[in-house]
Parts: sequence; structure tokens; C-alpha cells
Amino acid sequence: MASFFVKLFQVLRDFDQLFFLRKCVVRGGKLQPNEDIICTHCLTTLPYSQFKGMAGNRIERLFYSDISIERANSLLFYQRGAHDTRLIHSMKYDHNKKACVYMGRVMAQDLVNTNFFDGIDAIVPIPLHKNRRRHRGYNQSELLARGVAEVTHLPVWTEVVARIIDNKTLTQMDFYERRAQTEGIFECIRPEQIRGKHLLMVDDVVTSGATLSSCMKCMSGLGVRFSVLTLAAARAPIDFPGFVHYDFDV
Repeated sequence: MASFFVKLFQVLRDFDQLFFLRKCVVRGGKLQPNEDIICTHCLTTLPYSQFKGMAGNRIERLFYSDISIERANSLLFYQRGAHDTRLIHSMKYDHNKKACVYMGRVMAQDLVNTNFFDGIDAIVPIPLHKNRRRHRGYNQSELLARGVAEVTHLPVWTEVVARIIDNKTLTQMDFYERRAQTEGIFECIRPEQIRGKHLLMVDDVVTSGATLSSCMKCMSGLGVRFSVLTLAAARAPIDFPGFVHYDFDV
């Protein structure tokens, strides 16, 4: 009986492959039966940061002048126009929720042999404003967090902080404009739940760190410790005070 169901599954899988062609979200090639979301070639050639959560890495240093964090990591580098950006665009704008959860698992698996998750109490995804979430139908950062949780078995807290201002997109803004646009856009709504906890803040892409910093600041004064995990970091973000062409690729 078991072998019958195995064969039935294989037939249904082959039928799906034939009539509902599954494509790699990065380059659009046909996925093999043992592949999901991203083909093996693209998955192995994505622009990985190789930070592995190491102390003092460039993602961690984004927050030095703004807020104290324990550790930080980004799985990938992001550069507008590169082939791999199709992955993030698919997650964010093409309703590809499955890709979000999948990449969340990859983000966590990248760090399982490190101490990155030690002592963390819960995962907090950066929230969308209710209007934007209603329009999009989901929060990609929350789905990334769900994928991370599948590997780490940490709880995901989605109702401890809210985005109360639907700020403008930060694209094309400089460092100071980003800071101004993200000031006061979040509110901590469950202070007693997070008091004294170590929270892992999860987002899709970090550029200047302004949005993440603003979110963490609204929870300051409660003895909360923070760590940061994002899918990607801008490869060549805006100039920072004291830096010219702050280059993530060197």
C-alpha cells in the first residue's frame, strides 16, 4: 500500500511538472523535481555575504552610532539590476509567499553551526503599516521570520510593535533623509511581553539601517537586547557620514 502511494505521488509530481511548469525565481529556468523555488545553480551562486554572524561585521557596524545590538547578519548582498534581485522582487511584489518562507529557512541554516541564535527569546519581524499590508496581502519580513522559526524553533512575535506611520519609500534618499523619514514611525504596544528579552529583529533588505533602528528604538528603555538578521544588505548603499562610497563588496 505504501509503495502505491509513493508511485501515485511520483505520477502527480510528474503531471505537475508537465502541465504547471515550475520556474526558478532567479533566472526563470525550469526547476527539476528535486528543486524548489530556486534551481541548484542559482542557489549555489547567489552573492552570499559569508559573514556568518561574525563579530564586528559591516552589518553590525551600521548600528554602532544609533543603538546597541548584540550581533547582526545578512545572508546576501543586494545590488539593483543584478539577476539575484529577481528573488527579492518576487518575494516583495509578486505575492511569492512560499519564496519568503524558503529563504527564511536558508537564512537560519546559514547560521546553525554558529552561536548566533544563542540566548534569543523571540523573533520580531519588522511590521508593515496596516494600509500597505492590506494592499500587499502579507508582510514579507514576517514570512521570512516564519522560515527562520522553522529551523530555530523560536517563537515569532508579530504583535509587540506596530508601524503607526506609513512613511514614504526610502529609495533614492540619503542617510539623513532616511533617518528623518523613519523617526517615530513605530510604536511598542506590548512592553511587558518584551521587557528584559533578547529579540531577533528580522527584515528583508538593510541599506542604512534606519528602519531597523527606528523599530528597535521604540522598544528601548525596557531592558531589551537586540540582534538583527536580514535576507540581504545593499551592496553599494548610500554614503554614510564619515564614509565615501561605503562599499559592501570589499
